[in-house]
Amino acid sequence: MGRYPSILKILILAALPVIFTQCAKDKLPVNGDPLKFTYMTEEYPTFSYSENGHLTGASVEILDSLFARLSLKIDHTVVAVSDWGTSYDKVLNTQETMMFSFPKTTANDSLFKWVGPIATDTEIAVSLLKSSLVVTEVTDLNNYFTGVVDVYDNVQKLLNHGILRANILIYDNMTDLYKALTDNREVQFIYITKAEHQRMIQSLGYQESIFAQPFTVHYEDLYYAFNKATADALITRFTEQLTLLKSSKQADGSSVYDKILSRYHL
Repeated sequence: MGRYPSILKILILAALPVIFTQCAKDKLPVNGDPLKFTYMTEEYPTFSYSENGHLTGASVEILDSLFARLSLKIDHTVVAVSDWGTSYDKVLNTQETMMFSFPKTTANDSLFKWVGPIATDTEIAVSLLKSSLVVTEVTDLNNYFTGVVDVYDNVQKLLNHGILRANILIYDNMTDLYKALTDNREVQFIYITKAEHQRMIQSLGYQESIFAQPFTVHYEDLYYAFNKATADALITRFTEQLTLLKSSKQADGSSVYDKILSRYHL
């Protein structure tokens, strides 16, 4: 008879996590159930982009991992891929929405609730090693021509950094942009993100050794930005899990977070 109370105790203890999980779910605060949210992003390699009909990228994988740590699974059909302006307006004005990947600034800090930083976006100016060009501050680029593919407001970003419009040449795609630097010599620099540069030289077959050490034009931390009405409890849960995702090391000494960033050259 002594066995049966022990077995019953084991069964009760095994059931407790299920009971507590269900109770926790039943008591989720208003605007606090992540499965009810619409998540918004844009085509922004290497953080979020479509590949073979599937949404991928560093920010997408990190979000998937956060859901997994909460014993949930995000349905990518609830991730709306739109232009930045549409996403911004939607999340600013609609409850149970979140957008990524978004820089937090003094101007927008109070408009959203934030989880992050999830990664750092670094904008660089790249030249050829043999050109031996020297740039010590961003406005030195006005001594040269800089090429861009005009996505993500790249031209406007350079203008904001003090680069003259006459010194900016626009190309239709990345292949033409890199050819303008390496083959045609139409430009002395190209303006691109650090992660995208690594991705493109692999994709286009360039040797990294032909490029000089890039000049960092600007960098900013990126976040998940939630509608201001989002329950604080949900923000806390995501923040805690992001911290653990970064700090929980595996046998090789790196975390899941580290591996995601490494895959995307971040």
